[in-house]
Amino acid sequence: MGCAWAGAEAKRLPALSRLVESGPVTALLLGAAAANVGLLPFGGERELLDIQKFCASVAMPMLLFGADLTVVYKKSLRLFPPFVVAAAGTVAGAILGHVFVFGDGAPFANGEAYKIAAALAAKNIGGGLNYFFVGSALQMSPEAFAAGLAADNVFALAYYPLNSWLSRREGFIPYVERPSADDQAMRTIGPEVEEVEDVPVSAGLQYHVQPTIPADDILGAVFASFALLTAGRMIAPDMMGPAATLLTVAFATIAPKSITDPLAEAGQVIGEALIFIIFVISGAAAGNLTAITASTDIFAFLLILYACHFAFVLLPPALSFVPYERREALLTSNACVGGPATAAALTQSLGWRDLTVPGVLIALVGNAAGTITGLSLAPFLAARL
Repeated sequence: MGCAWAGAEAKRLPALSRLVESGPVTALLLGAAAANVGLLPFGGERELLDIQKFCASVAMPMLLFGADLTVVYKKSLRLFPPFVVAAAGTVAGAILGHVFVFGDGAPFANGEAYKIAAALAAKNIGGGLNYFFVGSALQMSPEAFAAGLAADNVFALAYYPLNSWLSRREGFIPYVERPSADDQAMRTIGPEVEEVEDVPVSAGLQYHVQPTIPADDILGAVFASFALLTAGRMIAPDMMGPAATLLTVAFATIAPKSITDPLAEAGQVIGEALIFIIFVISGAAAGNLTAITASTDIFAFLLILYACHFAFVLLPPALSFVPYERREALLTSNACVGGPATAAALTQSLGWRDLTVPGVLIALVGNAAGTITGLSLAPFLAARL
């Protein structure tokens, strides 16, 4: 919680925010540092990972209460071409990395190299859940599973700051501090107060300061999130997150705006706070940074994969032959690599509020496509293309 709070506070400090580019990235790096000095366990204990899963589950409905498809459909559709390009870059990188790195001398070459490559390709199309799904389906050994995940977590420590820095160059809406209670009071009681600003409260001047987000909206957002997650679990016990997401989008589209608008405002604040916790635990999950030396082949494979992914993401907008902006390409890259929570974190930290819901929705497309792509890629990699 301390690392999450410090990450959130970083955006108030211009010097620090310029260095690490976003609050969630600050939280990620602080989590990694805390793990490496012993304040958090290396690799993330089961309890920490359960907290991360809980926060990610609850945050998703919170951030989608404004996902009225009649409003966001066109923007979400606009992100589909850069998503396809980014996913193609990941696939190309996985194939090239497997060909050039995982030879007969690789530590996991005997039946495991293609599994690691396929699982990491799936992960970098739709997020961490895809790695688990593909690794389990391919019956990856515990050693290979842990090595691939640890190496990719270390790469995340470099990817997120780089992606955030590139995204910030595309346009950043600076943090605007909320009005103080005194400022709110001035607006509430009117301009005539300026003439009697020294009058004490005891003289009879009384006013009520309305909080920015009322407590009933906060409680309503929390209740609605849990209710939707519960319904999702009842419908699809093994796919609670995607089911709850579909239910939330349907609710946001059908329900009256008088209900969804207050929930969306409160959900944005709560969801953003949960995102900082998610990033802290992601940083801690990288574990001991020196452990990567035991998996140098996987490290080299990921270097090729990420290089190809970034080349596919950055070159088309730079050459101006695609119908989308560079910020949209960078957002879909983030959605591919990190999933819905990190896509939301990027838009929130940079003030791209208009792209928060489309970014989350395109990340959910990645969740669905990543596992299918990884499993389809596995037999081709096994044949040593």
